Amino acid sequence: MLKHARARAARVRLEFASDNITLEVSDDGVGFEPALAIRDHGLDRVRDVAARLGGTVSIQSSIGRGTRVLAKVPR
Repeated sequence: MLKHARARAARVRLEFASDNITLEVSDDGVGFEPALAIRDHGLDRVRDVAARLGGTVSIQSSIGRGTRVLAKVPR
């Protein structure tokens, strides 16, 4: 992530709640247009795995403003 995003910092948060598990990964890198780059960044695979587990993935990114990926799956 740091290499490709050219980020100076990245944050990973893993939270275990009674009903779900949440993984959040964010960076302050170059960002990308999510609708155009899902396959190029491998995020389609992340969405597929989360969906098979009954979960969801949301991606927030914009050019020059970094990226935030939030995955939630039921426990």
